[in-house]
Amino acid sequence: IGKELDSLCDVISFGLAPSMIAFHYMQEQGGYWCYTAFLMVAFSALRLAMFNLDERQTSSFIGFPTPANAILWAFGIAGWQALFPEALLSAPILAAVCLLCSYLLVSPLPMFSLKFKNLKLKDNFIRYIFLAGCIALIICFKIFGLALCIVWYILLCIVSLFGKHHG
Repeated sequence: IGKELDSLCDVISFGLAPSMIAFHYMQEQGGYWCYTAFLMVAFSALRLAMFNLDERQTSSFIGFPTPANAILWAFGIAGWQALFPEALLSAPILAAVCLLCSYLLVSPLPMFSLKFKNLKLKDNFIRYIFLAGCIALIICFKIFGLALCIVWYILLCIVSLFGKHHG
C-alpha cells in the first residue's frame, strides 16, 4: 500500500496546502468565493488516483501534476504579495483560477515531465526551452517567477499539443 499512502501524503501536501493558501487569501476579502479553493483538494485526490491506475504516465503526465499546482499557488500568492504589496488579487479571479486548476488536474492534456533519458537537443527540446524560460522568469520576477514557470509549463504543453495535431 506504499503507493496509496504516498498519494495520500501528496493530497495533503499538494492538494490541501495550496487550497488552504488560496482559501486564506480569498477569505480575507470576504464572500463565498474562498470556498472554491477546496475543489482543488478533491480534484487533486482524483488526479492522484487516476495517476496511480494509468500505466501510460511513466515518462510524461496526463493532466496537471499536483506538485506543479502547489508551486503555482504557493509562489503565486507569496510572489504577488512580494512584488505588489498594495495590489490585492481579486477573489472572483482567484476562484476562477481555482476552477481552472481543478479542471487541469484531471484534464486529458498531455504534459511533459522533466525526466531526461539523454541530453540530446532533439529528444529534449521542449525541456530545454522550458528550463531556459524558467531561468529568465526567475531572474526577472524572483519568487513570483516560480509561479510564472508553471504558467509557462502549461502554455508549452498546450502549444506542444497544438503542434502535434497541426504539424
